[in-house]
Amino acid sequence: MKINIALATDDNYAKYCSTVMISVIENKRLEDEISFHIMHSDDLNNDNIEKMKKIGDVNFYYVDKNIFTPYFKNMNNLWSVATLYRLKIATILNHIDKVIYLDCDTLVLNSLHELYEEDMQDNILYGIRDYCCEASMKRNNIPDKYFYFNAGVLMINLQKMREENIEDKLFDFLVKNWEHLDFGDQDVLNSVLYARTKEVERKYNYIVPAIILKEKEKDLNPTIAHYAGVKPWEKCYNNKFRDMFWTYFEKSPVITKEYYNEKFKEYKNRQTRFNQVLMLLKMYPLAFLKNDKHHQLLKTIIKNS
Repeated sequence: MKINIALATDDNYAKYCSTVMISVIENKRLEDEISFHIMHSDDLNNDNIEKMKKIGDVNFYYVDKNIFTPYFKNMNNLWSVATLYRLKIATILNHIDKVIYLDCDTLVLNSLHELYEEDMQDNILYGIRDYCCEASMKRNNIPDKYFYFNAGVLMINLQKMREENIEDKLFDFLVKNWEHLDFGDQDVLNSVLYARTKEVERKYNYIVPAIILKEKEKDLNPTIAHYAGVKPWEKCYNNKFRDMFWTYFEKSPVITKEYYNEKFKEYKNRQTRFNQVLMLLKMYPLAFLKNDKHHQLLKTIIKNS
């Protein structure tokens, strides 16, 4: 089976994008034929493009940022332009009928064939219910019988999007409502397509928590792990899914062995009990302290970590 996978990246995220790609290749079935489709602009250099091509069947799509100027003229650079690529994906990948879109902070840990072979019928998107779903539904006026999905992993019916001019509807909504969108294009997709989105199993977009109890890890076997929020290369918490990231990251053709060793050493250092406590205090500061002491404690923690 041929499986089309889309990602969007720049030079800063090329090392993480290629890590996702490596994880897909290493966990596919022998009979799966993977085709990657990478959306980018001038901020992805030729050297990184050539390195990523070594991974397999990798196709690159240059996106002219100027086409988004009408949508950014009043937005005061509230979001990165790259966040809008996903809204125009049916035009960018105009020769493909269906694609799995992955954010660059994901890992694919099992074959995607079961998800990809689903008949999308009249649905535009397949996705999973996001955390804080009810609050997001209320904020975006989504009726109770539907759900608010996380847009970091989606299967997209590109053919149906083109047939129904969905892109025009997405950008019309964006222009009229951009001031009220807390989560950018994710809110746009949800607000326009909530009635055309099918909910799939959470294993296809397992959002990795900061901390997982060891006894529960053995029961977790997601197809796609998603590091939404806390990234393994930024902070360290001791669970198997965060360790898995480094297994695939080491194989990225975009980075050098020296770079990997340096970053992995930083990761292991952050695993010390002392640094774990510091990071927890930064994320969940002691609420019982008075405001002045609270502020003083945070400054001390930040300075020493």
